[in-house]
Amino acid sequence: MSDTILDIKTKIYKRCAAMFSEIEFDEEGINNNLLLMHKDGTPSMKQGGKVECEFCGRHHNSRDDTCEINSEDHRDAN
Repeated sequence: MSDTILDIKTKIYKRCAAMFSEIEFDEEGINNNLLLMHKDGTPSMKQGGKVECEFCGRHHNSRDDTCEINSEDHRDAN
């Protein structure tokens, strides 16, 4: 739970590095080229609709079920 967004992106990059055989990214390249999206898992309310997403603050629906991971410090998910 103490990993930063960059730590997570770096772990993903290392697992997929073979796909980038001609390109080697540094931390800035990893951060700029890997975008993390969160698949909506928020529960539905009894009145219908979804509860507010803890990552982006929106109410998702069936056509809008992914969001960028934002935080207080990083509004643009980077």
